[in-house]
Amino acid sequence: MQSDNNLEKTSINCEMTKVIDWLNSNKLSLNISKTKYTLITNKHVSTDSFEINVNCNRIEGTWDYNYLGVIVDEKLTWKENSKRL
Repeated sequence: MQSDNNLEKTSINCEMTKVIDWLNSNKLSLNISKTKYTLITNKHVSTDSFEINVNCNRIEGTWDYNYLGVIVDEKLTWKENSKRL
């Protein structure tokens, strides 16, 4: 029996395979070196416990990311954006 964490990892990697297949069929590609993920949750979950792979390449986890000048963090707070004002 798999733990919930392992089941989630398996599910995420399965979905990533589907994304890559869709990209390939539409003659698009994913730049793995620029790809990161953030777990958005109200629970304390370490990104170290997740390993998301695409074509045997690990995608790096991050606590927050900058999207078009807006910083999005794992709790969906505005703390980092408020600091810049």
